[in-house]
Amino acid sequence: MPERGITALTRHPRVSEVPTINEAGVPGFEVTSWTGMCAPIAVPKPIVVKIEADMQKLLAMPPIRQRLSDMGVDPDPMGSAQFTALVKAETVKWTKVVKDAGIPPQ
Repeated sequence: MPERGITALTRHPRVSEVPTINEAGVPGFEVTSWTGMCAPIAVPKPIVVKIEADMQKLLAMPPIRQRLSDMGVDPDPMGSAQFTALVKAETVKWTKVVKDAGIPPQ
């Protein structure tokens, strides 16, 4: 097994020579990090839409993208429906990992 590997399912363009953990022999291995904005459920839809549009514009600005890239961040903006689905999927995934590992609730 290699001494290093990418934890996403696909290689990263900045270090394309580094294989994924999946490629290195751990099928389905994927651990990624993400950041998102959340708001209370009572926030009116027009405000959510405005925030989404403003964030899309901000994350499309070359100086912002460059600064994030310099920090090793690859923005992949998504709308509230996609983000909600991501959070739900991650909750299911990591709940199973915790249960399978026998980690007690804390």
